[in-house]
Amino acid sequence: MVHNLKPKTRRREMISLFLSLASIGLLLSACTLPKVVSTNPDTFAQISSIYASNGTLITQVPTNIVRIPIPLSQMGSEIPKAVVAIEDRRYWKRGPIDIKSTIRAALADLSAGAVVQGGSTIEEQLVKLELGTPKRTLAEKTHEILLSLGSLAGTTKSIVLDKYLNDVYLGEGTFGIQAASLRYFSLNANQLNLVQAALLAGLINAPSAYDPILHPALALYRRNQVLNALYVNKQITKQQLSSSLSAPIQLNPSNTVVNPKLGYFSETVLNEAATLPALGSTPTQRLNLIEHGGLKIVTTEVQSQQKQAQKAVLDGIPNSANMPSGALVSINPANGAIEALVGGPGYNSGKAYSQFNMATQAQRPSGSTFKVIALAEALTQGFTAKSVFYAPKVLYVAPANHQSAWVVHNYEGEPTGYMTLLTATALSVNTVYAQLITKIGPANVVSMAHAMGIKSPLLPYNSIVLGAQPVTPLDMASVNATLADYGTYNAPYSISAIYDSSGKLIYSHALHPKQVLSPTIAATEIQILTHVMTEGTGVNASLYRPAAGKTGTGENWADAWFAGFVPQLATVVWVGYPSGEVPMIPPTTPIYVTGGSWPARIFAQYMTSALAASPIEQFRTPTSFAVAPPVPTTTSPPKVSTTVTTPSTALTNVIGMPVSLAESTLSGQGFKVSLSFAPSSEYPPGYAISQSPSPGVALVKDATIDLTVAKGTLTYPSIVVVPNLLGLTASQANETISSVSLSGSCTTNQQTGTSGANQTPQAVWEQSPIPGTQVPLGSTITCYNNP
Repeated sequence: MVHNLKPKTRRREMISLFLSLASIGLLLSACTLPKVVSTNPDTFAQISSIYASNGTLITQVPTNIVRIPIPLSQMGSEIPKAVVAIEDRRYWKRGPIDIKSTIRAALADLSAGAVVQGGSTIEEQLVKLELGTPKRTLAEKTHEILLSLGSLAGTTKSIVLDKYLNDVYLGEGTFGIQAASLRYFSLNANQLNLVQAALLAGLINAPSAYDPILHPALALYRRNQVLNALYVNKQITKQQLSSSLSAPIQLNPSNTVVNPKLGYFSETVLNEAATLPALGSTPTQRLNLIEHGGLKIVTTEVQSQQKQAQKAVLDGIPNSANMPSGALVSINPANGAIEALVGGPGYNSGKAYSQFNMATQAQRPSGSTFKVIALAEALTQGFTAKSVFYAPKVLYVAPANHQSAWVVHNYEGEPTGYMTLLTATALSVNTVYAQLITKIGPANVVSMAHAMGIKSPLLPYNSIVLGAQPVTPLDMASVNATLADYGTYNAPYSISAIYDSSGKLIYSHALHPKQVLSPTIAATEIQILTHVMTEGTGVNASLYRPAAGKTGTGENWADAWFAGFVPQLATVVWVGYPSGEVPMIPPTTPIYVTGGSWPARIFAQYMTSALAASPIEQFRTPTSFAVAPPVPTTTSPPKVSTTVTTPSTALTNVIGMPVSLAESTLSGQGFKVSLSFAPSSEYPPGYAISQSPSPGVALVKDATIDLTVAKGTLTYPSIVVVPNLLGLTASQANETISSVSLSGSCTTNQQTGTSGANQTPQAVWEQSPIPGTQVPLGSTITCYNNP
C-alpha cells in the first residue's frame, strides 16, 4: 500500500523520527560519551615559548597557528557579549540545546537531505571544535547534539564560554580571543573597545571571508551585523549603535604574534628540541608539538652573558662595508650548558647569511686551535712539556700511508732551532707539530678529537694537526670545555627542561659525564696552554686571571680563531666570511686577521664582562690528581737492588729526514751511524727510509744505528744542523764541531756585560751560527769561551 502523505504531515513525522532517534542514541551512549578532547592538532594549537635560564621570556616559537589561552575574567566585558549576541543570543537563558533553533534547522535539513542550517548553540560548536569534525552530515549533527547534552552536563555556562572563546578560530593563524586581539590590534583582549570586539566576534562565522586585512569591506559589513545583534539583544543603546556603525575599521596588526623573532640561540634550541624523543617518536610529531603544543622550553642561556657576547662580537669587528662576520660559543665546563651563542652579524639584521648560524652549522678549518687535541694525544702517549724538537722554517714530510708529501711552513717571525713542546705550543710553531703528528699518528688524533667533543667528520691525515679539516665553533668550544673540566666530557646542550601546556614536566636534561682524558694529562696541558696567554700568540686574550687558550689562523688568513677557558667557562671565537674562504688581508680588511688579533680581543672583552662577578679560580696542578702511594703494611726494611743499570737513551725516529739531518740528530744523541742505500718508491733520494733498531728503543750511548737511505743524489748540498755549544768547554765544543762534519774552533775571549758569577771559566758563551741553524756540510763555526 502506498501512503500519499501531505508535506506537512511528512515533515512532522521526520521531525518526530529525528527526535526519537536522538533520544534513543542519548540513552544508549549516556555511559560511554567521550570526554571533550581534541583529536585535531590544529584545533587547539597553543604557541610555545622559549625562556632563559632565569625564567625570562626570550621569544615564542614561530608557527602559522597561534593560541594564547587566558581566563574569561581577563577578556574584558565587550568580547563575551558580542560573541553571544551574534552566535547564540539565548545562551544565558537556555540549556545546552536550543530546541526551537534545532527544530527549525532540522526541518530545513531533513527537507534537503543534508545539513543546510546551523542552529548550533555555543555548546554544540565547542563539541564540534574539540572533536575536529568539519563535515556536517545528519549523523554527525545528531552525534553533536548528544555530546552537547552528555559531555557538558554539569559544566557551568561560564566555563563553556571560557573554553569556546579560547578555542575558536579567528583567522590569520590565530585561535582564541587573546591571539586574535594581538594579531589584529596589538592589544590584549581586555583592552578592546566595542567596535573592535564586534569585529572579532564577526570573524567566527567565516574567518577567511571576513578577514579585515584582506577583505576590509566585507569585514566592516559583518562587524555592523554584530553591532545590530548587540542592539537587538539589548546589550547596547541606540546611540551606541549609531556611533559604532559609523566608525571605520582601524587595525594595528602585529606580525610577531604569528611570526615572532628568533635569534641564533633560540634557533639552536629549536634544533635541539626537534631531536628529543620525549617530544615524539617521529620528527613530524616533535615538530608539531614544538610549534603547536604550548610548550614552555627552559634553556641554558644566561641572558647577561648572551648580551655581552653579542656586544663583544659587534665591537670586535669594524663596522664598515664588506667586513667579515663573527661567531661565539660559550659553555659551562661543569655540565656542558651553552650559556651564550652568537652565530653571525645578527639573526634579524637582514644581512647576507644573517640567518645561517655560523656557530653550529658552519664547518670551517680551525687552524692551530686544533693543536690542543694533538697535544692531548701526545701527552697521553708519553711526551712532556719538556720534550725537545727541532723547528726548521720549512719541513718536508715524505709521503707515507697513502698520504701525499707535505711541505710545512712556519709563519713569519716564528723561531727556529731546538725548542720544547711547551715553547712550540705557546708560539704555535707548525713544523714542530708537523713532526709530532707523524709520531703520535693522525688516526689517534681523530679518535681523541671525537672523544673530546668534535662531532664533525674527520679523516686521519697528517694535516689535521694544523686544523686543515673543517669543524664548527660549537665543536671547538666542547673540546675546550672538556679540557677545562680536566678531561671530563659533557655533551653541550641548550635545553634544561620542557613543560607541556598544563605545566607538567615532560623533559629534563640528564648529565652523562665521561672521563675521556686523564685529569693529570689535562692539568698538564692546561699549564702549557696558560703560556699561550702570558707569552705566546694569545697575549691579546689575557684576562688578568688564570686562563688557558690557543690561537688559530687558517690557510691564507681565511679563518681566524681563538679558543680559551678559565675553570668556570670555556669560549671559542671565530672570525671569517660566511660566504666562503675569503682571505682577511689588506685591502679587504684593515689588517692581516689572525687568531691573535680580532678573535683574541673579542674573547677578552666577552670573558672579562661575563666573569666580572665570578671569583678568580686557580687551575689545579697535575700533582693534585696524583694518587698517594699505599701505606706499607710491614716494618721490614725495603730490599735494595744490586743491579747496575747503564744510562740509556730512547732512539729518535729519523725516518723521512734528509740523511745529513738524520745523522746529526742521531749523533747528537750520542749514537754512531752506519749508512746503507736502497731504492725507494716513497721517499726522495737522500732521505732516510728505515732504521735499526726501531725508533723508541732504549739504547746505551755509542750504540751503532743502521740507517738505510734512498738511492740517488740530492739536488741540494748536504745539510747539517748546528749543534748547541753553549756551556761546553773549548775542547768539548771543538770535538762536537768535528763530529758533525763542520769546521772551525773556539777562541778564548773574556765574556763581558755579565756579572762574574755567570762567567763560567772555559765555558763557551757565544757561537755563530746559533744552535739549530741549518748549514751546508763543512761550514765554519765560530765560538768564544772564557779563559
